[in-house]
Amino acid sequence: MTQGQENKTSVRGGFGIYFNRYEEETALQNLAAPPFGLTSGGAGDFLGSPGFANPWVDIKSGTAPAGFPANKFPFTAPKPGTPVDFGFFEPLSLNTSSPTLSTPYSMNFQLNIQREFSGNVVLSVGYVGALGRHLYRAYEQDFITAAGQAACKADATCGGTANGRNFQGVIFPSHTVLGSDAFGSWGTQYTDGTSNYNAMQVNLTKGMSHGLQLITSYTWSHCIDNGSGFENSGFGTRGTNPIDPALNIGDCAQDARQRYVMGYIYAIPSLHNYLSWAPDKIFGGWRFSGISTFQTGFAVPITTSRFTSLECDAFTFYGCTDNPNQVATSVSYVNPRTGPQSTFNGKKNYWFNPADFANVPRCQYDPVTQVLLNGAVCGQFGNTGRDSIHGPGIINTDFALLKDTKISEGKNLQVGIEAFNIFNHAQFGNPNGNVNSSNFGRITSAAAARIVQMRAKFNF
Repeated sequence: MTQGQENKTSVRGGFGIYFNRYEEETALQNLAAPPFGLTSGGAGDFLGSPGFANPWVDIKSGTAPAGFPANKFPFTAPKPGTPVDFGFFEPLSLNTSSPTLSTPYSMNFQLNIQREFSGNVVLSVGYVGALGRHLYRAYEQDFITAAGQAACKADATCGGTANGRNFQGVIFPSHTVLGSDAFGSWGTQYTDGTSNYNAMQVNLTKGMSHGLQLITSYTWSHCIDNGSGFENSGFGTRGTNPIDPALNIGDCAQDARQRYVMGYIYAIPSLHNYLSWAPDKIFGGWRFSGISTFQTGFAVPITTSRFTSLECDAFTFYGCTDNPNQVATSVSYVNPRTGPQSTFNGKKNYWFNPADFANVPRCQYDPVTQVLLNGAVCGQFGNTGRDSIHGPGIINTDFALLKDTKISEGKNLQVGIEAFNIFNHAQFGNPNGNVNSSNFGRITSAAAARIVQMRAKFNF
């Protein structure tokens, strides 16, 4: 730290390395591992459709497709000491940890300049950065290779059928890394994630004087990573892409580009100070306080759940890698509150035009010749980057009006009224990001509306 000649200017800097512990959630993924964890989809395990008369029988065909086990039910539990028949659990869906698993850590650094002004005011301007390394991510280890994608695309029985696309890794095991129909999925946890955060932070603080105290903070930042933690990279519709790593790089899930917060307290002068006839116990002790927040929105993952890339299927332990195409040069944002511009497909409250995105079409074949009709587009990844757009921001003010009344020595009564989101501004949640959903691009959730409460507190 250095100080100016008037002792009113300070320069501070710092650097630190911080190590983190593993998430408990990562260990919980092993609970269902056979033979200790027993789960079953009944007839669905062999792509059957259960009927009410006998739910363990496939009412369509009675047999399982190629690569799938036979009907396992009715089930007879093995006697204690009997060797485990792992074939009973096939196709296996397992979670494992990479042998190179290491401890996540971050390197934090900052440089800050502070200056004190008259009126008990301090201005601070600084740069803050953080680099995350060995961060947790999860993705499919037994993924369908690029050669497997091409093979499925060239085979009408694979790319042209629902079972072929949805269960490719089991029906066509040669398309996968392991090449074995014993595995439906081999989800693996890694510590190969990285993140970069850079921000300018400006703070203006006014200490209590003349009854007013003020704290303001403005942050302009950008966070980029290739997977925002274990849950973000492993679960949900869009998972980590092991074939094209560039598609994993994007804004962090918690990236909010700009944020401004102002907190304030003002003690209202007692009317008794100006008019002697006004009792201080009625007209004194009043004050109001509040916090106002203005923030840009968080990232919205744009996804698809149609298995259009032919790189993953329904057995994938962690999120599938599929992503749609952005067909518009730039995304058209609309106001979800008002006007016909926020209405698409007869519905309201859209955040962006859903027509700006399109699914990568499924493979389509001539029914007679089995020749691929649209081979230029199916069986490949879309062009939409991870977290490529941002959702609605925050405009919120919480406000309180309080009254302190001294009862006697050491005894005080405080009463007040508090309002959260006092202006009742709609705080929308993120829009639906799945291009397959009928609500794609539409906002279907919001934070609580205005809440008002009264309170009383007696101190003694």
